[in-house]
Amino acid sequence: MVGSLPPEIGNLKATILIDVSMNRFSNGIPREIEGLQNLVHLSLRPNKFQGSIPDSMSNMIGLEFLDLSENKMSGIIPKSLEKLQNLKYFNVSVNKYRKGKRAPQQTDALSAITRERISYYELVQATDALSESNLIGSGSLGSVYKGVLRSGTAIAVQVFNLQLDAAFKSFDTECEVLHNLRHRNLVKVITSCSNLDLKALVLDYMPNGTLEKYLYSHNYFLNIK
Repeated sequence: MVGSLPPEIGNLKATILIDVSMNRFSNGIPREIEGLQNLVHLSLRPNKFQGSIPDSMSNMIGLEFLDLSENKMSGIIPKSLEKLQNLKYFNVSVNKYRKGKRAPQQTDALSAITRERISYYELVQATDALSESNLIGSGSLGSVYKGVLRSGTAIAVQVFNLQLDAAFKSFDTECEVLHNLRHRNLVKVITSCSNLDLKALVLDYMPNGTLEKYLYSHNYFLNIK
């Protein structure tokens, strides 16, 4: 197929999957595509689409999969796409985005979009509704629970105490700091979850427990070989 993607595509309100890959569509992506708020899967690769990603795509709140790779698109990835809270796959490789150092706006948007998304309900299920049987430890600002996602991945969920003002400030600070930290000796932060009922960080689960256990217990020792 050739030509432009018609703006009337935005009228397909009930559609959940669109795949027009491996055709020869050209010109820009119509801004009317924002009308597809129930769309879950959108693949436009490989084609000959040009121009930039329309800001209006940030209104496609149902999107979980977005593949725009292998086209002729250029410009800057809109920061507004951070609003796509359900997006789990995002690919814009093999396009004509500027080479060299990315603009800060593009870097921020990419990191936020490609970060793994885990919903509040997934965390509730993974931790058996924050059951005491999954409690790993607690402190002045909250508690940490073990959980298992549907994929089988073990996680640690650090839940902040919403009754404490200090916990709110600590949550915002830790999100900012840990998002920018990368070190082999630091536990990886997978994502965060924040709504009226919960503020939590989701981290890799470390099965061997805390460092404190090894430093201050006579029953454990560190193998530093």
